[in-house]
Amino acid sequence: GSNNSGNDNHGNNNHGDNNTGNSNAGSNNSGNDNHGNNNIGNHNYGNNLIGNNLHNPIIVAHDATINAGSWKANDNFTSLLNDQNMYIDVSNIHFVDRTMFGTFSNTILNNVVEYIVSGNVNEPGVYKIVYMWGDLYKTNATRSQLLELLNSNNYGTFGDMTWATGYITVVPNTNVIGRMGDSNNDKDVLSQMNNKLPDTAIDRDNSHSHYWKLIINSLLTSISSLFFFSIKGKKNKNTK
Repeated sequence: GSNNSGNDNHGNNNHGDNNTGNSNAGSNNSGNDNHGNNNIGNHNYGNNLIGNNLHNPIIVAHDATINAGSWKANDNFTSLLNDQNMYIDVSNIHFVDRTMFGTFSNTILNNVVEYIVSGNVNEPGVYKIVYMWGDLYKTNATRSQLLELLNSNNYGTFGDMTWATGYITVVPNTNVIGRMGDSNNDKDVLSQMNNKLPDTAIDRDNSHSHYWKLIINSLLTSISSLFFFSIKGKKNKNTK
């Protein structure tokens, strides 16, 4: 070809090695105007892409601390730059749980992000979440190659596939109301709360005996008074 800079290029205006086509910048590209390596197609920007006008996507995650029972699938999600080099608004993303399968789909739709969680996020503890997006069939690699990278890296992009890892720290729910039965401590606290009368803060278990004591004391006082005046009256009669 003409105007090639590199080795074993077949075409024109290639800069790199082993390119087949025209105006490729990189190596092992097959097509035209690719910028990167190992691309098949035209006008691709990145590496290991199959198709046209594609970019390597990037997904980003972060760590999060949440109360038990309140975690949502997007709590650790930060952003997604898709293979059209466009950011997808989180409000337009449907999160799909793949935990029960233990693996991701080969093709994930543009408005879908799949995830796998390492444990029960409704219970206190620290759990790992991995988000995944992309299409294996737009990736110039095998599934086994992708899985090898996925298992050894917390985040990355390979062809059209991108993944990111976050950690979920689940703490006990400090809101006692609505969590009766979660622990013996919560039961004790709720029991004490329920045994308080709203205005007097007197234990219900002791309230009845308290009032009966007041009534009995009042009756005894009245009887004593009557007895005293009765004796006094008899003394007065005797003195006359």
